[in-house]
Amino acid sequence: MIINRKSTDGLRFGPLQKVLSVMLLATGMVIAGVLIQQLIGQIYYHRAQNRLHNGEPAMAIQLLSQAVRYMPQSDSVHKLLGRGYQQAGSQEQNKQKAWSLTLQSKACFRKALTLNPLDAETAYCLALVEARLERLFPLIQPQRRFNPFKALPRFDEAIRLFPNAPGYHLAKARYVHRQNRPELLHTTVQSLIRIYPGGYTQLAKERFWSESVKMAAKAGLQQAISDGIDLRTAHEKLSDLLVTEENWSDALEHYRRAIEVPTATNTSGDYCHLGWLYLKNARYTEAEIWFFTCLDTSHDRERDISDICREYQPVGAEALMAFFTGVRGRYPLTTKMELALARSLIALKHINQAEDILIALAQRDPSSANVHYLLSRIAEIQKDWDRMELAIQKATVLDPTNLQYRQIFYDLLKRMGKLSAAEQELDRIIAATQNPGLQILEERAQMRWNRKDYPGAIQGWEEGLKIAPTRANLHANIAEAHIKLGNLKQAIAHYQKALTLDPQNKQYQQKIRDLDA
Repeated sequence: MIINRKSTDGLRFGPLQKVLSVMLLATGMVIAGVLIQQLIGQIYYHRAQNRLHNGEPAMAIQLLSQAVRYMPQSDSVHKLLGRGYQQAGSQEQNKQKAWSLTLQSKACFRKALTLNPLDAETAYCLALVEARLERLFPLIQPQRRFNPFKALPRFDEAIRLFPNAPGYHLAKARYVHRQNRPELLHTTVQSLIRIYPGGYTQLAKERFWSESVKMAAKAGLQQAISDGIDLRTAHEKLSDLLVTEENWSDALEHYRRAIEVPTATNTSGDYCHLGWLYLKNARYTEAEIWFFTCLDTSHDRERDISDICREYQPVGAEALMAFFTGVRGRYPLTTKMELALARSLIALKHINQAEDILIALAQRDPSSANVHYLLSRIAEIQKDWDRMELAIQKATVLDPTNLQYRQIFYDLLKRMGKLSAAEQELDRIIAATQNPGLQILEERAQMRWNRKDYPGAIQGWEEGLKIAPTRANLHANIAEAHIKLGNLKQAIAHYQKALTLDPQNKQYQQKIRDLDA
C-alpha cells in the first residue's frame, strides 16, 4: 500500500497551532468553571427563595451565604440576602438581635444597590430598612440624642427611580406621618393620588387619614383629571369623596362623567349608583331612568330591585311606590321583588300597604317562609303576640334550618311565658348549631332550673363545663341544683370545685360551711 506523504504532512500541528489549541482549551475550561459556579449559585439562590416564601429566613440566609461565594457580583443575590435579614429582624423579639439583623439587611441592600444603582426595588427596600433602624435607634441607644438614620432621602431616591410606584409613595406617606411632618404628608398624598387615583380607597383606611389629608387627596384627584390620568377612576373616586362631604350635586356630576368616559365598561351597579345620586339630588325622574337602565342590564334583577328599594327608603313611600309601579309595568314580578317592596314599606312605617302585599303573596306563594317572617314582624309592631306566634311558627316550619326564625320564635315563646314550648325550640336551635356556645347552653340550663327540672339543669351546666371547665359559677349552679334534689354530698363536692377555681369567693366558703353543718 502506497501512502501519500503530502496528505499526512498536512495533519501535523506547528508550534503556533499547539499554543492556540492550549489557549482555547484553557479558555473553555475557565468559561465552564464560571458557568458551573453560576449554576451552583443559582441553585442556592432558588432554594433560598423558597425558604423565604415559607417564612424560614434563617435557612434562607445560610443558603444565600453560599450563593454569595459563587456569585459575589450578583445584585439579585445580595438583595435577596438583604430580604432574608430583613424578615429575620422583623420576626425577632429581642431588640438587640433585631437591631443587628436589620443592620446586616441594610449592608446587603447597599451592596446590591452599588452593583445595580438603577434598581428602584432595592432602593425601596433600603428605605424600609433605614426607617426601621431609625425607629429602633432610640431604643438601642437612648443616651444619644442625634439619630444618624434618616429614611426620607432613601424613599425619595426610590421614587426618583420609579416615580409611578404607588406603594413607594404610600410607604413614604406612612413614614412622614410617623415623623409628624403634616405638610410633607399632604404633598406625598397628593402625588400618590395624582398618579394612582384608585389609591383613594386605601388611603381612607389609613391611620393618618384626616380632614386635611382628605383635602390633599381631593387636590390629587383634581390634578389627575386635569392631567388626563385614569379619568374613569379619578372622577369616580372624586365623586366618592364629595359624597362624604354631602356635596351631592358635584358628586353626581363627577360620577356621571366617570361612566361617560369612552373606555369605561359600565355595570348595572354603576347605573344603580348614578340613580342613587340623582335621588340624593331630588331629581326623581332622572333617578328612575338610571334605575331602569340598571335593571335592563342586570344579571340579578331581584337583588338589584331589593337594593333600589332600600335607596328609596330615605325619600319616602310615595316615590318608592311610583318606582315600583314602573317595575310592575316593565318586568315579570317574582316573590323576592314583592318582598323587597314590603320590607321597605315596613321600614317606612307603611304597615297596612306592606301587610296587603304580604297577604296576597301568602295566597299566591304559600311556601315562602320569608312572607310569614315579615308578617310576624308586622304583628310584632302591632303587638299582636298571638298572630306573631302563628306567623313565625309557619316560617320555621317552611324553613326549619333558619336559625334566625327559630331564635325569634324562641324569644317570643319565652316572653309569652310558654316555657315548655320555648325549651323545645331552644333544643332545636342547639341541635342545629354546629358548635353551640356556652351562653346558649347556660340559657337552656337556667330555663330548666326555672321550670324546676333540676336534673335537666345539672345536665345543661355539665355540658357547659365541657366547653369552659374553669368556670367556677357552673359548679356553683350544679351544687345548688343538687341541694334542691337533696344530694348534699354532691353539692359540697361541686362547691369545693368552685372554690378551687375561685379561692377568694366568700359566698362559696360560706356555702361549704353551711352544708358541712
